[in-house]
Amino acid sequence: MEWPPQEVCVYILETDDDVVAVDAGVGTEDGRDDLLDTLDRHGYSPGDVDHLLLTHPHLDHVGGVDLFTEATVYAHEDVSYYLDDGEDRVEETRRKIQEAGFRGGYVDEAVEGSLDVVRQNREHLVPEDVDVELSGDERFTAGGVEFDTVHTPGHQHQHLCFEFDSADGRALFAGDAVAESFRSIIYDVGFREGMYEAVESYYTAFDRLRGRDVDVVYPGHGPVFHDLPAAVDQAEDSLDRLVERCADTLRDLGRATTFDVTLQHAESQDDFRNRIFDDAGALGYLEKQELATSELEDGVRYFEPVE
Repeated sequence: MEWPPQEVCVYILETDDDVVAVDAGVGTEDGRDDLLDTLDRHGYSPGDVDHLLLTHPHLDHVGGVDLFTEATVYAHEDVSYYLDDGEDRVEETRRKIQEAGFRGGYVDEAVEGSLDVVRQNREHLVPEDVDVELSGDERFTAGGVEFDTVHTPGHQHQHLCFEFDSADGRALFAGDAVAESFRSIIYDVGFREGMYEAVESYYTAFDRLRGRDVDVVYPGHGPVFHDLPAAVDQAEDSLDRLVERCADTLRDLGRATTFDVTLQHAESQDDFRNRIFDDAGALGYLEKQELATSELEDGVRYFEPVE
């Protein structure tokens, strides 16, 4: 299915007992039609699927959940927390946006934009539709297949990978945790408590993936590949460069908010929205490594480099 970056993958695993699907495509009219057409070309309908495994609750991975009417739905145990848009969530989001250094009308715009993303995802994945809640490092059976879950935060805090035995050896449904040619943007918790831990969380995910003995990887975007350690190394190198770039920018600015740092990096408004969480996580990581300090002043967090 077409979707930046070029395609979205939905996988079908047919076993002796049942049919298992991994992820549910894009939540647009064209995406849902494409999902139905693609399933039909391969001799399936959504009603044939007995088990639906979701790697993470993003619009391009949960867009067709409601089509799989006969499936048991599996997802991370904190999906309902991510999809919450109640009053407490709104207040927390506003507080973290102000802490990041947004000013004036940008605050309201960022709050609405952030919550709109959550609400769009919630339209396609209703928390009550999750039948089996999973944690990391948990083994479960679906359709007669034993899957090991791997909690891989960073791109999204509720992200899971699924490892299993296939005809081609040990295999991994990787979602957006790792791909062969790019590193997914950081979102992790969004504008919530923990936003400055996002880069550290991504490093943790890479550590968990690097040590796995996997023969073939089925990513959420891009081609199937076989060298998991190389893909992890490439993504981690990208993360290293992000941290270095933020360190350089902070040294140039001297004292800055996350908003100030991202203004130096972003090439467009869309680029700014994608980079703000990368930079927040990188600044938090610099502080964790004692390469920066921060202080909260009138609700705004200012970072300074450690010389």
